[in-house]
Amino acid sequence: MLIGPGHYGDALRVIGRLLDEREAVLRAEAIDSSLQRHDAGEPVAGYEDVEIVEHESFVRVSWRTRGGSAARQAFTDLNLAQLRARSRQLRGDTSTDPGGEQEELLRTLGQELDADELHVSGIFEKEEDFFVSGSAAGCYINRPFAKEELLLLSQHRQQLRPYPHDEARAEPELEPPPHRSQWLLWRLGAPRD
Repeated sequence: MLIGPGHYGDALRVIGRLLDEREAVLRAEAIDSSLQRHDAGEPVAGYEDVEIVEHESFVRVSWRTRGGSAARQAFTDLNLAQLRARSRQLRGDTSTDPGGEQEELLRTLGQELDADELHVSGIFEKEEDFFVSGSAAGCYINRPFAKEELLLLSQHRQQLRPYPHDEARAEPELEPPPHRSQWLLWRLGAPRD
């Protein structure tokens, strides 16, 4: 187990940030290219069908650009340790934010996985959901996470975060936390109801 419960929030945040940074480069290239060719109606640069799979000795992240090309990257224990250190450095720093939503979506998803002490085997993005498979407390888990729910949960958590650079900031009116969907659990070896 490379990432493990308690570390998904940090690791997935940085993986999301890497995707956001690459998406920013793709968008800049698309804008430059469209200015040179005066093309319109091309797909917006970005990623879809992101997959994060944890293998025995590495984590594989793969994706497809909206233009159709596929790419992937593997992370070893050393890479993941560097990612976690980078994640801690990024806390509270918005000056280098590349834009995009993968960082916040994956960070919030990771926080949910950490809270439930899940051992993840795979995370798969399809349209407006992430599907997570893994195990917790001897049970197989397969659960969709709607991106819309993750964004609402992220906004709620952002309201709760302290802002050290803005001490005079008024206390926000807090909305109740969004409802968390329930896990689909199957006991390993036990029949399903």
